[in-house]
Amino acid sequence: MRTNIDIDEVKMASLMEKGNYKTKKESINQAMETQLRFFMLQEFDKMRGPDMWFGNLDEMRTYNKWDDTV
Repeated sequence: MRTNIDIDEVKMASLMEKGNYKTKKESINQAMETQLRFFMLQEFDKMRGPDMWFGNLDEMRTYNKWDDTV
């Protein structure tokens, strides 16, 4: 889709340099993809909810599954 937008040239030059992009179009598309990925990760984090593990890590690390006395 073609669109005309006013972009800060200093920021665009910096993005192109740091990302090693050859064109403005490539820079913008990659920036949008990165932002969308960030939003998706935020949504996944909300769906996951709070951490629900209540184990004892030190006890788990010393557990011997071959020990029949337990």
